Amino acid sequence: MSQRAYVNLDSRAQEALALNQLYKCISLEMKCRCKDRECQTVAQAVEIIERYEAIMGDQGRKSTVRGVFSHCDPERNLNNQQTEIDRTLEK
Repeated sequence: MSQRAYVNLDSRAQEALALNQLYKCISLEMKCRCKDRECQTVAQAVEIIERYEAIMGDQGRKSTVRGVFSHCDPERNLNNQQTEIDRTLEK
C-alpha cells in the first residue's frame, strides 16, 4: 500500500513506512520482539511475528491482568460471603 500511496519515495522509505504501520497493528510485546531482532523490512517482522504466534498460540491474543480491585467490605467474614453466594446460586 505504501508503494501506491508514496510513489515518489524510494523503496527503503516505503518499507520503513509500511513497517511503522505494521507496528501500530500489533501488540507492544510483539513490537518489542521485532525491534530486538532489528527487523528492517516488513517480511522480517512478519517472520518474527509468525514464529512467536506459533509458539504462544492463543496466549498472545489474551490480555494480561495488571491488577484486581474488590469492592467487598473487609469487615465481612468469609462465612457471610459464602452464605450470600449460596443464596444467589439457589435462586
